[in-house]
Amino acid sequence: MRSFISLTYMLMAFACFDLFADYTCYVSTNGDDNREGTFDQPFQTIQKARDVLRTKSGNKIVYLRGGTYRVTGPIVLEAQDGGGSGSTVIYQAYENEEPLISGGREISGSWEQHEQLGNGTVWRVHIPDVQSGNWYFRELFVDGSRSTRARFPNNRRYHHVVDGNSQNRRAYFGEMVAPWLDTTATITHPELLTDAMVEVPEYSGWNMGIFNKVINSATQLEADPPIVDWAENSLAFLDIPNEWYLDKTIGYLYYMFPGGENPAGRNFIAPYASMLLDIQGISGGKVLNLTFKGIHFSHSAFDPLNDVPESKGYDQQWVANYNRHQDGTNGVLTQVPVAILGEYSENLRFELCRIRQMGGCAIGFGRGVVRSGMVGCEVGDIANTGIVLGWRGRTGTGLYDRSHMYDLGSAWGGSDNIPRDNYITDCHVHHCGMVFECNAGIYAPFQHNFDISYNRIHNVQYNAIVVQHFTGDSRSKCTVYNNHINDCMGFFDGGLIYSSVTQTGAEYKGNFFERYYRRSSNGAATYLDDYSENFLIENNVAAGKLKSRVKESQTHTFTNNNIAPTEQDIAAARASTGPREPYRTALGIDILAYPPRNFGLDKTGWSITCPDHRSGAIPENAIDNNWNTLWQAVVAYAGYEVVIDMGKTETFNNIAIEAPEFKSPAYISVSVSQDGADWGQPVFYRDSSTLNCGWRGLTLAWFAPQQARYIKLVKTEEHGDFMADDITVFNTQEENLPTISVAHDPGAVVPADDSYPIMLKGREIILKGSGLASGPKTMLLLTGMSGRVVHIAPCTNRILLPEELSRGCYVMMITDGNRYYHKKILKP
Repeated sequence: MRSFISLTYMLMAFACFDLFADYTCYVSTNGDDNREGTFDQPFQTIQKARDVLRTKSGNKIVYLRGGTYRVTGPIVLEAQDGGGSGSTVIYQAYENEEPLISGGREISGSWEQHEQLGNGTVWRVHIPDVQSGNWYFRELFVDGSRSTRARFPNNRRYHHVVDGNSQNRRAYFGEMVAPWLDTTATITHPELLTDAMVEVPEYSGWNMGIFNKVINSATQLEADPPIVDWAENSLAFLDIPNEWYLDKTIGYLYYMFPGGENPAGRNFIAPYASMLLDIQGISGGKVLNLTFKGIHFSHSAFDPLNDVPESKGYDQQWVANYNRHQDGTNGVLTQVPVAILGEYSENLRFELCRIRQMGGCAIGFGRGVVRSGMVGCEVGDIANTGIVLGWRGRTGTGLYDRSHMYDLGSAWGGSDNIPRDNYITDCHVHHCGMVFECNAGIYAPFQHNFDISYNRIHNVQYNAIVVQHFTGDSRSKCTVYNNHINDCMGFFDGGLIYSSVTQTGAEYKGNFFERYYRRSSNGAATYLDDYSENFLIENNVAAGKLKSRVKESQTHTFTNNNIAPTEQDIAAARASTGPREPYRTALGIDILAYPPRNFGLDKTGWSITCPDHRSGAIPENAIDNNWNTLWQAVVAYAGYEVVIDMGKTETFNNIAIEAPEFKSPAYISVSVSQDGADWGQPVFYRDSSTLNCGWRGLTLAWFAPQQARYIKLVKTEEHGDFMADDITVFNTQEENLPTISVAHDPGAVVPADDSYPIMLKGREIILKGSGLASGPKTMLLLTGMSGRVVHIAPCTNRILLPEELSRGCYVMMITDGNRYYHKKILKP
């Protein structure tokens, strides 16, 4: 285990290393490879600096000046490009500059207006390399942010296709508007769907597939038991601003701009190179003592549906693996490629680097990599998995051949090829699974000895950390400790830290788990699956369920874990987990502290009563302003009542019930009283014949302002649960808003249609052009995937976010009293 002192010493040593370098050179985007490589006469390409370094000896350092270095293929480094037994080679950002190695290409050309739609304008540009078949991409970044490929319907949520037969759920594409998901969804040009090729994802509880399918109005989609979520990649689906579609037949990129906007001055980047950096040692000739420091990497390409011309799609995509179908029946198990790969390397180190917006996985450490890893790096906005500590894409052995699972030497084709003694520490890993969702933040398969510690991992669609297929009985060899993990695990079956297959003796110690889905009995902070054995689970703080899937035949040690933390416990856990200094400051982790929250009315002196509750889950847990404490009814029958006494008369007009996903009541009524006896008619009522007022783990009741002391919440449906980790009462009349200021636009008119383009510019959220139905509207700003309410307020055309809000993913949800609308936004 490395100590904080040793990490700090190494950082200081690297900071002053150039004072002792035997050779130093500089690279600049404005340089020239015919120059000398000095500060005043820098090289232009990294490859030129690499070639010159091959002629030098001793300690060597290459300074990269700020700017974008575009590559069409990987920069390849071999054994001769590393250091010697007593020397080091460093590629480092110069001072505070930000060099970016990008595998993307800028899209240039003459844009032309294609079509005017109700809520925006579609423009298009011709890309000759796409038409000629030399370039195709499935990701697009506009002004530095990820854009959405055209899809139907627009709301990206998991939905069953149903026809009343739960054993064989079907729907026809031509009928999607009504039974499938979203009655507000429209298809701009249904005539384009005549035998059109689109992509259709399908999900199970723990993996996904995407298939190329020819569809028309009679196409039948089945979900038995997978969940069909949406269809995408057709011009017919291009119906809201900031969506795009690429027609590879005629080579046109279509992009929909909101209102009167156009492409002028906008920056469009699409991935081109599938790999950016390939460190290719060989068995018997390792790359030694190579460091990358302060360098940014972005824009790698990956498209499993178009890389193989005859591909019908893929299934069983799970954490950097997928089963590619070549003829519609048989599959080839494959690992998702990585943008940065190290093989046969020793002391390969990435420090304070930023790796973002990659099309497959971000970075992999593969065959023969020892005593190597990452410290103080950011890995985020990744299409699949972030870090693969044990990437096996070039091993030539079956990835899931069970004959290899008990013998790492067999799995890697020889014991010298086994990755060992590697580390991922003090890193910030976030927003993984942006395209291929069954992923992990950090994946450590087929390893011997590893150290995953002091990382901040959040907003990962599936498991935060997956470890599997390692050997060794000494618990100190395989350690996952002091990581801070939240807002992960969006699938039915998984855990924040997941382990499976043959592995013994790992340690999960001192980790802090909070704000994660608890949507099933299978979901938990630690999920010990299959043949996991003899783990030590110690000193973890879990604001929720700690363990799952521990089979009777398994033996594990659970000791001193805290599954009911107080606010003081949580504060201490936050302080002791995640990146340490100086990496915490360098990564800006402090601004990732949880956002300020408008808690609504002060709950001091409140009390709550209800008929019964789960053992240990007292009713007061629902009104304690703590998302980590839970109240749950034993049996939530129709007519089940919860009564809140606020202790004095208050003015209020909104109530939010927050719970684990899908566990808040879908239908309720709200009544108010001054004396707790005379309730009168409900001020809010929803049952199964009216609008559903529950959304994922949130139930929202809205009504005219009331003055009362008592509130009664009544469940109006027979089925479903009633639980809450927080019930909040709001007075959202504008003069009472303490956190988010709302600036009215006197000239704004909100037409009565169902479109709602939402843009984020700096701190300002703008509802531009068309909007929601007319009449009063309520806005909720929710944190990430967990759906925790940050703020609730009246909705106007402009909303200003406070500076204190953390970076990351939020969901803006709007209701006009008749339906919900929502859109993800990213705050940079």
